Amino acid sequence: MGIIIGKNLRPLQHPYFSAYTVLRKLCLQILRHHSIKFGYEKDKVYGILFDGAWLWERILGDSIEQMWVSSSEE
Repeated sequence: MGIIIGKNLRPLQHPYFSAYTVLRKLCLQILRHHSIKFGYEKDKVYGILFDGAWLWERILGDSIEQMWVSSSEE
């Protein structure tokens, strides 16, 4: 996990990725197990909810594409 954190410490230079700055900081906090504050101090956060449907579809699509390309080369 240290490699992932290390590769993401540099600021992003391209303006396209500026919209992801806050998300990137949050992800680094989660990976570092830092305390994440949300709302008021009395509010407690017990976890996060992540919608992984898009990510799963992307991984599945890439896998199918790789299988398709490798089978057509034979």
